[in-house]
Amino acid sequence: MRKSYLLRKLFRDHLIKSGVASDHICVYEFPRSSDRSMCSPNVFFADLKKRLPGTGRCYLLLDNVEYLSDAAQVLNSLNHEDRLDVYVTVSHASGFATDVSKVF
Repeated sequence: MRKSYLLRKLFRDHLIKSGVASDHICVYEFPRSSDRSMCSPNVFFADLKKRLPGTGRCYLLLDNVEYLSDAAQVLNSLNHEDRLDVYVTVSHASGFATDVSKVF
């Protein structure tokens, strides 16, 4: 089974079966998104702000996050949001893991 399927399908289904409302789960697939501009942090944050409900715990699922520009800094920013649980997958972790370890 591919990691993308595990995150997008199985984990998302688990959250919903556990009582999480579907509008409290935001899934982003990089770079497969039909809108490649989503790989820009500014575009990503603007879209995320529109999609997140005003209250309650939210789950953010980021697939192939290494394609998001400045991904380590974006993850660091998301880490400061108390109501967000962030889950990520990476395809090419070699350089990305080093960048993330420097930020966290």
